[in-house]
Amino acid sequence: MSSGLRIGILGGAFDPVHTGHLILASEAQEALALDRVLLVPGAQTPLKGRAPGASGDDRLAMLAEAVRHREDWEVCDWEIRRGGVSYSLHTAAHLQSRFPGATLFWIIGADQLERLSSWHKIDELGCLVSFAVAVRNGDKLRMPEDLPATVRVEALPARRIDISSSEVRERLRSGKGGADFLVPESVRRFIAANGLYRD
Repeated sequence: MSSGLRIGILGGAFDPVHTGHLILASEAQEALALDRVLLVPGAQTPLKGRAPGASGDDRLAMLAEAVRHREDWEVCDWEIRRGGVSYSLHTAAHLQSRFPGATLFWIIGADQLERLSSWHKIDELGCLVSFAVAVRNGDKLRMPEDLPATVRVEALPARRIDISSSEVRERLRSGKGGADFLVPESVRRFIAANGLYRD
């Protein structure tokens, strides 16, 4: 029975998952009093257009390694198993049926808020979830004027963490070093053992 649960959803490629993702999820759980956090890697994101560097199974495995110690966090494989382009509306509808009565919070960055009006059927998605927008310290939440009235947004105070999966991949590919400080140790070991992100 999931009535009354507060569930946070953090989607993305997680290619690979890095400490910035995990800190954001943790801060969202604390600020929003979330009972559960779902990490949802996409098969292919509609707005990026780039195929992930690691396979879906590898990205799921890296996430599982990263959150193994968190019983209230879950890696959701629905988008990967479904395949194709991942639309948030389909995922939200699936999660609403899986957790009837739960309040769903879709966690996004401020950069994504600016593009939210271009999300697939954003008016329908706004009926299913509230958007928690990570606002870095000192910044103000700037609401786009073209969002439909169904979209509910609240600010999520978040620290400034400038880490990207593309930087991690580039450091691993080039052998620059430093990537081991940007991903959890268990994820670093998985990447090394499976030869991911090498030329």
